[in-house]
Amino acid sequence: MAGAYVCAMNTRIIRSFLVVCLIGNASAGLGANNSMTYRDRHFVRNFSRVSLEATRIGQLAQTQSQDAQVKALGRQLVRAYTDAGQKVACAAQDSDAMAKTKLRGDAARKVSKLAELTGVDFDRAAMRELHKCEEYGVRQLDLEADSHGPAALRQSALQVQATTEPALWQTAELNDQFNGRPRIR
Repeated sequence: MAGAYVCAMNTRIIRSFLVVCLIGNASAGLGANNSMTYRDRHFVRNFSRVSLEATRIGQLAQTQSQDAQVKALGRQLVRAYTDAGQKVACAAQDSDAMAKTKLRGDAARKVSKLAELTGVDFDRAAMRELHKCEEYGVRQLDLEADSHGPAALRQSALQVQATTEPALWQTAELNDQFNGRPRIR
């Protein structure tokens, strides 16, 4: 049941993503310096994967968790990371980025395992995975914001940082609540 819901949500996300990107590409200014390096394409690909993973875990949180805060975070993640993935791909003028993006290897296995959990077991595992995922996403955004790539992509990275920051902080707090503070070695 949860798998069908996730599949339907992913289809809606991808459709809305493509519409937004097509509109963004149609209105992009001519003559702008939009040459993307390998590093910029790498960022778009990686951040699209982060967005997809966070969105899928957010979808699962809405159905698998018994905690109201985790369910609310799930809704927030779906909105924030769907929007974030769209902004990054549109700034890169790659309307196919999200459609081509699939969870691979370890991330796909983790999401599948999360789909089998419920209640507190889900909350602990989901918060741990979300925290790792979002920290990786923040590192990717920081690198792109500081790069010398296309201005639209750098600006998009800065905007996405601002819109996803509340979800990152809430995830960190819930991760601490469910899994305890990490030990410093």
